Amino acid sequence: MSRALAHTGGAGGEGHDLVVHLRDVAALARRFAETAKPGDSDFAALAEWGGWLHDLGKYRDEFQDYLLGRREGGYETQHAVFGAAWSWEELPRAVALAISGHHAGLPSYSKCNERVANDDLKPHPTAERLIEQLKRDTNDVTETLPDPVAEVFRKTGRLAVPVRHEDEFLTRMLFSCLVDADYLDTERFKTGKERTRTDFDAGSLFARVDAHVRGLGAAEEESALGRIRREIYESCVREAVRELGFFCLTAPTGGGKTLASLAFALRHAAEHASTHKLDRIIVVLPFLTIIEQNAAVYRKVLGDGVIIEHHSGTAPGATDESESETPEQVVAKQATENWDAPIVVTTTVQFLESLFDRKPSRCRKLHNIARSVVVFDEVQALPHHLLEPILSVLRDLKTNYGTSFLFCSATQPRFRKSPQLPSGFGSEECRELAPRPEIVFRELQRTRYELAFLKGKWDWETLLERIEREPQVLVVVNLRRQAAQLFQRLKNRGVQGLFHLSSTMCPEHRSDVLGKKDRPAKGSIHHALSQGNPCRVISTQVVEAGVDIDFPVLFRSLGPLDSIIQAGGRCNREGKLPLDTSGAPSGRVVVFELDGERNTPPGFYAFATEQTRELLNKVGSDPDRLAVDPSLYPAYHEILIAWKPTDVKSIQDSRAKLDFETVAEKFRIIDQTGGTVVIPYRGRRESRLHPAAKGEAERLIAAIALKKYATIDQRRRLQRFSVSLYPQEIQALCGSRSIVPLVPGEESVWKLDHPASYDDYLGVTFGELPVDSFAQ
Repeated sequence: MSRALAHTGGAGGEGHDLVVHLRDVAALARRFAETAKPGDSDFAALAEWGGWLHDLGKYRDEFQDYLLGRREGGYETQHAVFGAAWSWEELPRAVALAISGHHAGLPSYSKCNERVANDDLKPHPTAERLIEQLKRDTNDVTETLPDPVAEVFRKTGRLAVPVRHEDEFLTRMLFSCLVDADYLDTERFKTGKERTRTDFDAGSLFARVDAHVRGLGAAEEESALGRIRREIYESCVREAVRELGFFCLTAPTGGGKTLASLAFALRHAAEHASTHKLDRIIVVLPFLTIIEQNAAVYRKVLGDGVIIEHHSGTAPGATDESESETPEQVVAKQATENWDAPIVVTTTVQFLESLFDRKPSRCRKLHNIARSVVVFDEVQALPHHLLEPILSVLRDLKTNYGTSFLFCSATQPRFRKSPQLPSGFGSEECRELAPRPEIVFRELQRTRYELAFLKGKWDWETLLERIEREPQVLVVVNLRRQAAQLFQRLKNRGVQGLFHLSSTMCPEHRSDVLGKKDRPAKGSIHHALSQGNPCRVISTQVVEAGVDIDFPVLFRSLGPLDSIIQAGGRCNREGKLPLDTSGAPSGRVVVFELDGERNTPPGFYAFATEQTRELLNKVGSDPDRLAVDPSLYPAYHEILIAWKPTDVKSIQDSRAKLDFETVAEKFRIIDQTGGTVVIPYRGRRESRLHPAAKGEAERLIAAIALKKYATIDQRRRLQRFSVSLYPQEIQALCGSRSIVPLVPGEESVWKLDHPASYDDYLGVTFGELPVDSFAQ
């Protein structure tokens, strides 16, 4: 009698023996669990059991016939419910939940209960029979199965509905170990290749960063900025020997946080490599522009092969095992899903939603977050309406899974414990790394703040005249519509050196407009600045997200305090402007308000703007406190936290009930998600020089159209040519037949099919993006 198969379509054309698959997944899942929670034999046993039982239902004739093409797939061919049913009765319920969801996603406790009690399939008595078959088949594969009723389970009893949130996360972590083991073993069978990973040698990586930073320090030895950066760096390195926990780094823009935080993380991992087995650095950033910038810095210092980037541009959608997938498709879909790399650079959306999602493709990475150092850059951008569940899970990761966290910001919130934030930090719990933050801010002051809005609002004519007076000025407004109108009015007046930056432009377009700082092309912002030519840039907040430009004057429309300070970091950024006659910095940040206009989006952004107005009214007589007083920011954030519910009840209650489906629905950082539109952008210079030639985006689009599939590399490269839009904007472009799906049947990524919908200066020219949202 032929042996049962787990899969067909292996690299050599053979089938995948079911018992071999169960054995290998069980061993791998156990190894992942032992790494995530060293010394916890109970947790390792749960993971191993999940591996042995997850595909138990594939023994059934109905599934074997489906696998071999002798019948269609359907209700009778499902397989996960049988291992789940046996686990529900014989093991802690966490195992059943993980098995039940290893393809479709974690179910709610109640739904899993319904599935395993199904009268039609009779899953438990069927599973008893399949267990006997498994025992017979394992005689020539492995010596023994795990003891069906292990002593640990007799001691602890079955896991009923947990009342603690950490029990919910334990189920997620178990699910992660099982799913990743299952997918990796399936990938190995289909591709014939073992996944390899660059070893994480934190000590040697830290040595590279240290040598690089000290080389920079030697070049900056005489400058005050270089001295302050060195002090911040040295303090981070010293503090890295502390025990695992929560840390914060409060330093102004230009203080060298990017490399100082990386050095801390690597030294911290090296110091605790033997005791806590820290095995990974994860850098979490709110915007794609910062990811590109930081990843480039890391690669320059550390070289290739140790860093992966994971964001929407590298994610081809949820992994769903299919017998028709090619080996290339399997590798493409799984390349970044489990974060098995020494250093991961990802977005806040990817990191946080993975902690609360139920999809296997999102959750499989969780066990690799354990035993890591997580660096949150621009931590003030964490969504206030979800802070309580976020901090609750971060605390669980720290306490139970050996993870350290570093929160970096120029406008550091403290997330203090309160009735509104029960999982917040105690007074000394989050340890500051920066030496003397108040002195550092004062010594790094490079700008003066002018609160023009306190003297009255400006009309359009006043704003236009003020911009015309400044040969080089950056103007930042809150709305895309306003930025486009301001650019057009200045253009109509014949203003020279005029540029526009907005999220309506694809990143490659913005890069063309900015130019490279070290080798700027003619016609770019950096070229105009370096030559002392007129340079007047009209921008939305996109310029605040890590864009390295330096202006003598900045006009910022009144908005949230964090945004004003971030924008201020683009003024006299390098501290090269001479001091004024009083010995003060001569960089000018002018905060204005436009009359007769809706100047902000509604909701939280508008509330944060009004709170900023009140705060600035109080500091009006001493506006330079914005540049030199970091104590302003925690109090400001506490007001915002108190105003908007942090989800103390809703998501947390659903977590306590093991209602994974409801949690995934409720935990949404971005309320409205429309879609991504790929722009066939060739670059203004290339279009002029080679009008008939195809650009990179056009070549990629053509290759995808030919295969009707986009690889992970193609999606990553297309991110440079993509714009994210609201649902109503996608709908409007579909209605005008301006866009079509990039991949047939996938209506989340589109390609622009009508050149008139994209302007050479403004990009996509209609609608509003949520300015206080995260990049995916």
